[in-house]
Amino acid sequence: MFCDIVLPDRNEKEFIEIAEKLGYTHIIFAYPFNKKGYPSIGDSNIKTIPAAILETKNVNKARTEKEIVIAQAGEQNRPVFESRYIDIIYGLECVSKKDFIHHKASGMNQVLGKYAQKNKIAIAFSFSMLLKSKGVKRAAIMARISQNIRICRKYNLHMITASFAKDPYAMRAPRDMMALMEDLGMTGSEAKSSMQQPKSKEKFI
Repeated sequence: MFCDIVLPDRNEKEFIEIAEKLGYTHIIFAYPFNKKGYPSIGDSNIKTIPAAILETKNVNKARTEKEIVIAQAGEQNRPVFESRYIDIIYGLECVSKKDFIHHKASGMNQVLGKYAQKNKIAIAFSFSMLLKSKGVKRAAIMARISQNIRICRKYNLHMITASFAKDPYAMRAPRDMMALMEDLGMTGSEAKSSMQQPKSKEKFI
């Protein structure tokens, strides 16, 4: 029962076709927060779930949203972690900050971990962001993901692995994505759980 999160732009049918070939059963279509209404998907073997995606500066508007709310990490993420209206945050490792000597600027720390635990916010890792990076930058992102996996484990946070693809052909098979997350520090069960369908619309736990 594998699930992916993607960012469609009038190409939902193409995403569904690829998702089915790759072995997904569920796909979350994340649309801009201010989008009015969602397109009709039609009949499909893939279960589709709508979500709203917003930037951290708009976090206070999330309380009006009835669907899954996804926040894209920015320079100031504490308001996201303090909000009980956010379901998922992704891209923490890709915010451009310089790593410290003894730890990585991974966008997570103990304080934010406690807030995420309290407000039941899932931490998502973007496969597309990792694929788009190269060389030293990719190595830095991978190290930051590894650090965030440890923080998530410490605070028992739900982890999500998803492509966040804009192009259907940027999706990857669940097994490939799980293998990478295991390489970055997840256990086999954690990697599998990170790609499972959500148990509820409101929270990924």
